[in-house]
Amino acid sequence: MNPRAFSPRAVLVLVLLGVGLFAALLWQIGGGVAASRTDNGGAHAGGTGLNGFAGLNRLLQGEGYAVTLGRSEADWHTAGVLVLTPEAYADGEKLTKAVTEHRRVGPVVVIAPKWQTLTADTRQPGQRQGWVRINGTELPHWKGFLDDVAVDTRGFGHGARRVATSLKVPAPVLPDAMTVEVGQGERLLPFADAQGHVLAARYDETIPLSTDDEDEGEAKQAHPLFLVFEPDLLDNYGLSHADNAIWAADFFHRIGQPQGRVTFDVTFNGLGRAPNLLTLAFMPPYLAATLVLGLAVVAAMWRALLRFGPTLDEGRAIALGKASLLGNAAALMRRARRFHVLGAPYADASRARLARALSLPRQMKAEAVDAAIDRALAARRASGLAVPDQTFTSAAAQLARAQGEGEILALARTLHAIERIVIA
Repeated sequence: MNPRAFSPRAVLVLVLLGVGLFAALLWQIGGGVAASRTDNGGAHAGGTGLNGFAGLNRLLQGEGYAVTLGRSEADWHTAGVLVLTPEAYADGEKLTKAVTEHRRVGPVVVIAPKWQTLTADTRQPGQRQGWVRINGTELPHWKGFLDDVAVDTRGFGHGARRVATSLKVPAPVLPDAMTVEVGQGERLLPFADAQGHVLAARYDETIPLSTDDEDEGEAKQAHPLFLVFEPDLLDNYGLSHADNAIWAADFFHRIGQPQGRVTFDVTFNGLGRAPNLLTLAFMPPYLAATLVLGLAVVAAMWRALLRFGPTLDEGRAIALGKASLLGNAAALMRRARRFHVLGAPYADASRARLARALSLPRQMKAEAVDAAIDRALAARRASGLAVPDQTFTSAAAQLARAQGEGEILALARTLHAIERIVIA
């Protein structure tokens, strides 16, 4: 049986793949990618139906604008042009809040809703996801937002009709002139109209912005607000005509900085996303902590990979035999720091071994045994053997009195060398 079923490289690939897929799942859950689709037939920047503004989104991207979808109220404070496409029964007070807050940092374009639609059946030939079928019209009802402006519908005949415009570009085309949405109000400054009816206008209102500079003589003024009552000027239905695309591009060039930022808000279309722990983990300043945690995980994986393979046999915790007994005794002495009690027993044991080797009587006293060992050691020295300078009697006495670990070890080695010479 192969003890290593997988190579370290294969394990590393499997682990990294699993971690990557798990991180992607967390990002999708936190970002709401899997929870909401933008091509749901709605009248917003992700809508690909006749009433949607996906065409305007792509047009502005092609013109060099940095186009983003605003999915939270925090995006109302992003500099650039904010495009709002509220539904017919959107909260007017919330809409007022969005417009007022963003006008401090950039222009606002509010496009009114118009068409009632039904989602197309994708099971039928030629139908795609996000397409719709027109099922009538519905005017905006935004109580609390520009209540001095009224919205109504007019009919200007069958088929497509061009409208008058104040911009020096080809006049846009109304794809369905039978139902045209118009606005009425004293503060409207029209820049697109049909037979005297306002289709798009700038709202003539001056909102002073608060300033922290007390020395500044005049307060800063809010950025302009533009109202597009007839959505077919900018939606996918209208942009099917090339003149409408030219007119829309010129319109945004005039109201916003060329190649600037355009934010399409989708919170009023049910596609908003509230912040959560997962999204915050990948946003500053919490992104730093997430990266540190990721590096810690990588370090742990690397350490685990280095020891990957068959586990080494560490042996018994308590070994068997004399070696175990000696090892345990030595460990106990080392832990207790009782080295001074080792010298005398070791000297006595060495004396007993040498006495047996020299065939000395058992009842002989220790002093006589030491003298006999010294005579035997002197005889070895006289025969030309390399003998330690220290006698056995002196080394044994010093070892019995020794206290330090180094001193005990050195004297024990001397006695061991004497034993090897005498017994050999």
